[in-house]
Amino acid sequence: MKTSHAFITKFFMVSCFFLSCSDNTSVSIHYKDSLDVRLEYVSMKTMSAYNRKTREGVSGAFQEIPEIYWHEDIKEMNPVWVYQHNNNLAIVLDVSENTEEGIYVYVSSSSYLPENDAYIQFVAVSRNTYEFVRWTFSPST
Repeated sequence: MKTSHAFITKFFMVSCFFLSCSDNTSVSIHYKDSLDVRLEYVSMKTMSAYNRKTREGVSGAFQEIPEIYWHEDIKEMNPVWVYQHNNNLAIVLDVSENTEEGIYVYVSSSSYLPENDAYIQFVAVSRNTYEFVRWTFSPST
């Protein structure tokens, strides 16, 4: 995956710095977990802001969230769009003709754990954060 946006780069540079510089593994892991928790927190805030305002009973696996509801930390990523996917948050950072790529945040209140299938592939980055590629057509296997 080629997710190469400034926020993601900063996110991992900071976490790698603390992981490599610390002799105390538990402190390093705690710091990485705290970044993961922060991303889950801002994802939940984004979804909550949107859900509080809409309550229109919109259903389905994909619900696009307008920019007005995005948390500031998400806005800093400069996403193409953001949507709820099975009560988790997909932050789309790059779109090509047949794919979208970005960051997928598993929200602990969701019952859907990200799983690979013919249309979407996940790569775990941390406990609740994944890079993803979603095809708008079925990729050949």
